[in-house]
Amino acid sequence: MYKYILILMSFCISVSAQELKRSNNWVIGHNPIVKIDFNNQLQIDTFLPYFLTFGNSCISDTNGTLQLFCNGFYVLNSDNDIILNSDSLNCPLGTKLRAYYNGDGFWNQMSIIMPKKGNTYYVFATGMSDNAFDEWKVSVSDFRFDVLSYHVVDMDANAGAGKVVSKNNILMQDARLSHNRMTAVRHANGRDWWLIKPHQWRQSFYTFLVTPDSIQGPFEQQIPFDMSGLDEFTNGLKPGEKIWGIFGQITASPDGNWLATTESSYEGVFTYKFDRCSGTIEKYHYYPVPVDTCYPNVCDYGSGVCFSPDSRLLYFNTLLNVWQVDMQDTTVASPFHLMQIDTAIAYFPWYDISCLGPNGKVYIGTDKGL
Repeated sequence: MYKYILILMSFCISVSAQELKRSNNWVIGHNPIVKIDFNNQLQIDTFLPYFLTFGNSCISDTNGTLQLFCNGFYVLNSDNDIILNSDSLNCPLGTKLRAYYNGDGFWNQMSIIMPKKGNTYYVFATGMSDNAFDEWKVSVSDFRFDVLSYHVVDMDANAGAGKVVSKNNILMQDARLSHNRMTAVRHANGRDWWLIKPHQWRQSFYTFLVTPDSIQGPFEQQIPFDMSGLDEFTNGLKPGEKIWGIFGQITASPDGNWLATTESSYEGVFTYKFDRCSGTIEKYHYYPVPVDTCYPNVCDYGSGVCFSPDSRLLYFNTLLNVWQVDMQDTTVASPFHLMQIDTAIAYFPWYDISCLGPNGKVYIGTDKGL
């Protein structure tokens, strides 16, 4: 079952070769796992071990060589071996969630990897304390990810096979975090990063300034949208109603000046301006699309979102539809319908999250494979 196979659009791309090579390898998919090497004209390899269903993150070095990848609970090296001391990763306040999912990170964007300095890397991951797990499974009163942690991997250690040299450092606890949305933006100084993590259901973001030597934050920013008058596009939902943070995606534009996010309660996409110097997020526009009435028994919620290489166009998808937006056009008619379900719904693979590849193409994952 492959997760990122559908090639949607092609573009010309012009970015720093060094930064481009950081994303020159993808480790994705599920049974088998799929490795995509963009250094060699989209070379694809597969392997079977370990658990990588949804929550996969990966990073290459500045030469484009794959260094490590993470499923949310384990970190593996380019030889597909679990890195030394990465057991119990993302478990600073208990292991019940990891045990429940059998070590599989089940949520998109559950983890993210950033360069630290030299050949060391930060691995950020969201998870659940044992107390929160009991609220979910024992008292059946709530379901929330309440912990954000970071870990440090030294890829020069253990004879070059890598070692987690610091783990389960808590950045947030007893929180209410989106289960799957998390992204990063390069700071305007070209060295540091901004880590961005949404609240579970409130229109709020937690940002962290990540430097080679420290992590500062969280800095909370509340960015409310007025959704009045948009019942046609939102099934009457207002911010804070039935927003569970389980589905959807958050992404940044290649130039770092825009953020966009989708989630399960709205078919459209929320967009924001981002200041790479201060980390300030500013409300821009909510692009609504009509509720899909062709399949009334299907909740066609917002799923994937990514930008074109020039950051001008935004591509976002629901489970059944794909749309294009011109970021300079905020009229109601701006979203252009590109694709829709083209077969019987029982055979349709369902669109999932999307990503801009280093070759300038947009890839859309599928929930059921192709």
